[in-house]
Amino acid sequence: MKVMSETIVSETLEAKMRDGTVLKADVWRPAGGGKHPVLLIRLPYDKSQGEDLCYAHPSWYARQGYATVVQDVRGRWASGGEFTPFEHEGDDGEDTMAWLGSLPFSNGRIGMYGFSYPGHTQLQIAARKHDGLRCMVPAMTSPDLYEGWAYNNGAFALAFNASWATFLADDVARRRDPDLEPTLAAMYAKMNDYYWWLPLSAIPNLTPGTPGGFFSDWLQHETKDAYWSKWDVTDKLDSIDVPAMAVGGLYDVFLEGTMTNYAGFRRGPRANEARMVIGPWYHMPWMPAFGDVDFGPEGRNRVDATQLEFFDQWLRDGDPPKRPRVAAFISGANRWQGFEDWPPKSTQWQLHLRAHSRANSISGDGYLSEETPGSSESPDTYSYDPATPNVSFGGRSCCLDFVAPMGTAHVFAATNQPDTDWVVKVCDVDPSGRSINIQETIQRARFAGGTDRARPIPAGNVTEFALDVGTCAHVFKAGHRVRVQVASSHFPHWDRNLNTGNPVGTEKLSDRRVGIQTVLHDLAHPSRVVLPLVS
Repeated sequence: MKVMSETIVSETLEAKMRDGTVLKADVWRPAGGGKHPVLLIRLPYDKSQGEDLCYAHPSWYARQGYATVVQDVRGRWASGGEFTPFEHEGDDGEDTMAWLGSLPFSNGRIGMYGFSYPGHTQLQIAARKHDGLRCMVPAMTSPDLYEGWAYNNGAFALAFNASWATFLADDVARRRDPDLEPTLAAMYAKMNDYYWWLPLSAIPNLTPGTPGGFFSDWLQHETKDAYWSKWDVTDKLDSIDVPAMAVGGLYDVFLEGTMTNYAGFRRGPRANEARMVIGPWYHMPWMPAFGDVDFGPEGRNRVDATQLEFFDQWLRDGDPPKRPRVAAFISGANRWQGFEDWPPKSTQWQLHLRAHSRANSISGDGYLSEETPGSSESPDTYSYDPATPNVSFGGRSCCLDFVAPMGTAHVFAATNQPDTDWVVKVCDVDPSGRSINIQETIQRARFAGGTDRARPIPAGNVTEFALDVGTCAHVFKAGHRVRVQVASSHFPHWDRNLNTGNPVGTEKLSDRRVGIQTVLHDLAHPSRVVLPLVS
């Protein structure tokens, strides 16, 4: 059902929260009166923009016949109160929903959209089960703000956290000390310089009491404790009783969070209405080309048209789309493919890490083989000095490439230090020798037994680390090779492990220890990657 409006009305409205705090929202709606379905996006990034770096501007949705409400969350931009990331989104979201139902132009049917932080605000509202909510499209977000947001398997997501905290701090400074705002803007523009700062807890403007002081909170809560658990809606996903469409990107840092969202929706009461779109995008903007990789015209952003179709179905009683539940972009082949569910049925392809003499370095003779190695195959040893980490190049990113450079793996390994990191990357190498990242993952050794607390592994102990490499949808063309890289750093995507076993963010560079790392690949220690093959 298509409704187009040539003229729209824009206005700013106020909503009073339960504690009296006033939040402001920009509203775009069709002119001429009448009642309309409402689209809501709640964000900390300025309501006048409405995340139009990736979506069409909210006024475009108004021209499609929707009253589009973009609200500054508490303490951001035009809204009152103090901003603490995530703290008030459940209660404020619930109060906002009640307010939307009272507006004279609302017909009582409400849908939600938005990516990243606005995606998480949707999950917080949906978990409260408000009667007016009819559908939602959470994009590029995670239900868990610890695993997959601030940390990955115990490793601190440095580039994302530091750059995002600096970006958020800009508006805090605008309110408290406008003279500091240009300093923060310049700091953000040169963010890569600050990733090298140690201790991390002393990065300027991100310490307690400064505009970005919440960064210090994230460092101080290195384990999955009550600080993080109070915002975790993972266990509530299967109780959400509205149709939902998850949107993700193959190179987005929240890709696994997107998968968790979709899996939860598929277990819930509206499982048959759950949908998902996975494009070849990093966090923003959603473009078919970034770095030196171009996914071609098929990789262009198609989310606006897709979610408009979704909203028309559930807010206007339109016809359901006649295509598979999941649309995924297949990198390598550079095309979209439909699937009835995700993950699709697959078989396991085991590739063992092997070497004739030594695999270490580009000059080594390492190779991957379906055959299990023999009993006498020698291990590989390398040193990892936190002062000279492997620098991130390619891979998943948040939020812009200049501030955050862009299956399963079983690794039998040991270090001579109290702690270290193990990084596994899966790459596609074309006939010319160019290698591009397909997926990467990390495991902080002392959290291999769980992120509720540290469980140090005695120095020298050989341990099997099982790492979830992550979601991929890729075709290795004939003549291309699968490359697996094993390292101990991927900086600044993740913080440098100083190999001491001490809490993150507390130490200087001079406290570091050089790790002598050993990766085994023999009959008793068959290090390998297991990739899912889809026919």
